[in-house]
Amino acid sequence: QSPREKGKRKHWDDALKAMQAHFKGLKATGGAGLALLMDATPSPTLRHQVQALKKALPQLRVYVDDPAWPESHHAGMALLGFERANLLYKLDKAKVVLAVDADPLGVDGDSVRNAQQFSVARFQEPDMDRTRSWMTRLYAVEPHFSLTGQTADNRLRASGRLCGRFLVALAAQLQKDGVDLGMPSQPATEIQRWAQAMAAETGKKAERFLAWPRELSHELRFNREKAAVIVGPRQPAWAHALAYVINLALQNVGHKRPTMLVPDPEARFDGTLADLTRELKAKRVQTLLMLGTNPVYTAPVDVNFKRLLSGVALSIHLATHVDETSARCTWHLPMTHYLEAWGDLRASDGTVSIQQPLIAPLHDAWSPVSLLARLLGGKATGHEALKAFWKNQTQGAGFDDRWQKWLHEGVTDLATPRPTKPTPEPERLDAALKGLPAPTRPKGIELVFALDSKLYDGRYANNAWLQELPDTHSKLTWD
Repeated sequence: QSPREKGKRKHWDDALKAMQAHFKGLKATGGAGLALLMDATPSPTLRHQVQALKKALPQLRVYVDDPAWPESHHAGMALLGFERANLLYKLDKAKVVLAVDADPLGVDGDSVRNAQQFSVARFQEPDMDRTRSWMTRLYAVEPHFSLTGQTADNRLRASGRLCGRFLVALAAQLQKDGVDLGMPSQPATEIQRWAQAMAAETGKKAERFLAWPRELSHELRFNREKAAVIVGPRQPAWAHALAYVINLALQNVGHKRPTMLVPDPEARFDGTLADLTRELKAKRVQTLLMLGTNPVYTAPVDVNFKRLLSGVALSIHLATHVDETSARCTWHLPMTHYLEAWGDLRASDGTVSIQQPLIAPLHDAWSPVSLLARLLGGKATGHEALKAFWKNQTQGAGFDDRWQKWLHEGVTDLATPRPTKPTPEPERLDAALKGLPAPTRPKGIELVFALDSKLYDGRYANNAWLQELPDTHSKLTWD
């Protein structure tokens, strides 16, 4: 592979010379009209480079194109006044888990960690540990059959729009039973309204559904400090905020509790692909740099990103191969596979791991870290940029020995952010709940887009081997 300008092969020196000249010209306007589109890979080094680029070009806007990025979770935390915080669950500490349109054991969030911890709490024999004589109970309210729903003791099938409303009914029931949620009380009629909406949706009697908020209120109250209410990424921001308020009121949030709020040291994105689309339609983007994403293929069909991309004066796409987006960009730049590149990753609990290549790049390709290092005016390789970043972060003697230890261990010995328990600001959440329309009988069919256990959001569809893996439930392949 080699760089291409409007489909014609070029040398890397030609590509860098053209881009560095263009970015030098952007400094005069502070980066006006410049946008960066990237996935949500939590790389501290890459995020630091992006912030350095924003410092040099203050009007640069950074957007995320990642269907699996928990946008609604971050919006929900912002609704409570928490701008930079991630939720981390410790299911081995939970006696009761409620999953609302969530698949924490399957494809949502820290699925490997969640499954391991849940298994410890769920399947450990009492005589193996005399201090533990209980087994975690799992409840699931979901619109489609998930691995979590399959494992649940009690599962309720509900449309996606009524999953969130179930949380409102549960909050009303908890407040009715004397739990102070730190916000105005939800009308008790919300319980009946939700049950009636469920009855209209399923054709069954409403009394059958009234038991769910009532029994779960009892379970959660009886197991204070040892329960977790988890909401999935398809639910709106207010549902995530309400779940946190419920967890906090039941004392389930804390360092040794099932739910932890961990500060996120990385800066937030300026918007999503939808926000970038609006900017493109308004002709406010003249230069677009894309790192590893393929929006022409992944964007909703009604967006017509291909047409919008043609209106950008200069488009640069770093990708592993000439895909649908590269074919329509001014510049295509070959990107290394992640197994060929140096990098780093920050886990949800703050642990940092060093990404080491298994082989040297098979082609003349660069990683996002290498490209941004050049755009920032340096000449460092990906390895050099990575090591220089962490040396600057540690600011201590003997870094080379420490670096070798990191490479040997696979993870760093850096301190992780301590969990916090800030007091939420419920005013905006209360306003959002008051603005909800009354739940009514649905019209037509509800379409649910769910992550796949093999192809995820479709980004791995070109790997035919993954197509041969059996389905989690049906065990069918190539289906």
